[in-house]
Amino acid sequence: MNIHWMLACLIVVCAGSSAFGGEPRGTDCERAQKIRAHVASTDLMPEDVKKSLLDLASGLCPEPADVASLLDNAEKALIQEKFADALKQLEKAVKLNPSAACPRILTMARDLANKQQTQAAISLFETSLSASHDEQAFAEYQQLLDKAPKGLEAKGSSNLISKESIVRSLQPRDLQDVPEEDSYGRDNPSSRPSWSARVVFHDILFESGSARLTDGSKDQLDELGQALLSRDLSRVELFYVDGHTDSIGTSENNCELGYQRAKSVIRYLVDNWHIRPRNLVPRSYGEDNPMDDNSTYEGRRLNRRVEVLNGDAVHRRDSDSRERCR
Repeated sequence: MNIHWMLACLIVVCAGSSAFGGEPRGTDCERAQKIRAHVASTDLMPEDVKKSLLDLASGLCPEPADVASLLDNAEKALIQEKFADALKQLEKAVKLNPSAACPRILTMARDLANKQQTQAAISLFETSLSASHDEQAFAEYQQLLDKAPKGLEAKGSSNLISKESIVRSLQPRDLQDVPEEDSYGRDNPSSRPSWSARVVFHDILFESGSARLTDGSKDQLDELGQALLSRDLSRVELFYVDGHTDSIGTSENNCELGYQRAKSVIRYLVDNWHIRPRNLVPRSYGEDNPMDDNSTYEGRRLNRRVEVLNGDAVHRRDSDSRERCR
């Protein structure tokens, strides 16, 4: 049996690949454990086969000992200019052992910065800084942001929330044709229609580390402005505009950043749609209420958001129990 055939057999037997018609056997971590046990019990296995199998196990369910391997793989991927692959490896390493992974990731980030690969360097700095608060590294990161083209996220995710959807979420409950709560019966609370009184915006974007709105935010802000001026929302006397950030930087700075971003949104609505300032209240949660994992690029993108709430509903329902930083 040649090496390649042996490797294929081991993958099928140990990993339980459903590609061969069978159901996966156990969880990823159980399969990874079987692969590691098989490698450890086989003395005559060629080194290249061992490495391939251990890499497979690491991909299925990394262990702290796998951090070095993940970082090595990331470095190789960067050399091959496979940046997305490298970032995935680095994010796994940070989740496993931040204290071991972050210093090496910073070295890679600085190397990319020296090679003038600014955007790639920024992403690696963010990956490291999401799990560590290195003041020197943060200062270097800020310098890179100053050099980078502005509005890096100007296009957003193209998930524009329409004026109509905003109105439906924020309008007073009695305008949504929702019966009184008692009419549902206490035995089936799940049958009650949901009423969020809140809209989460991921396409209101800001320049990195700044409260300056990007040009790409205009379309979403204009939909919001039209909604707030609609007849269905005319009876709402108060709207909260909440700023949320990722975890890069100190919690104090992120609290202030979230607040300034909320104020930027309000300033746009007042200047361009003549919304009365007294109807809009800025607040900040900073990094304290993440929607997703800050150790990943996508998680940080989701955590950087603006939420708008029907303030009248919040007071009436006492539904805004999250603790704000400002």
